[in-house]
Amino acid sequence: MKPKTTQIIALTTDPYDNIFGYALVFIQLCDYIDRNYESVQMRLISNDGFCCKMIANSHFVRIKLNPRSTRSIKTVKLILGFLKNARGANQTAIIVANSEIPELIATWILKY
Repeated sequence: MKPKTTQIIALTTDPYDNIFGYALVFIQLCDYIDRNYESVQMRLISNDGFCCKMIANSHFVRIKLNPRSTRSIKTVKLILGFLKNARGANQTAIIVANSEIPELIATWILKY
């Protein structure tokens, strides 16, 4: 019998110029799960900020944004990027958001 695989989709917004603890801890947790649990299929989707470059896990999906864009444009592009990259998830996938507006909106849409 094939072992059951749990799929986790994690969504986060990564700052460009600073290291904020919430993003770094969240990305490190996803990296730890990805490296140490074979029965878990971890997919972190984030923008290409500073913390993602520090962790550098090749399994993570990075959404390319222009750091100089307005917040509203970055928010819309992040939501669309989250939805595009998470749409292949199965119905039993666990979706985890890091509590910023783009992640919460995308999680709400993905739930339905």
